[in-house]
Amino acid sequence: MPEFVRSVVVQAPIETVFAFHEREDALPLLTPAFPPVKVVSRSGPLAVGLRVVLRLAGLVTWVAEHPVVE
Repeated sequence: MPEFVRSVVVQAPIETVFAFHEREDALPLLTPAFPPVKVVSRSGPLAVGLRVVLRLAGLVTWVAEHPVVE
């Protein structure tokens, strides 16, 4: 399965950044308006094994799984 890895340095306390990413609305806040991305389902809170099913532009289904949470 293809893997996408991306790193970004954020100038904020780690607890603040992690808490933001745990929010249910984090993904919509982080994604651009186009193409539209809709969260179809989410298997639970941010943790190893979390699966999120996304729908991009109403055409493509994307399943994201978190294999590692550091």
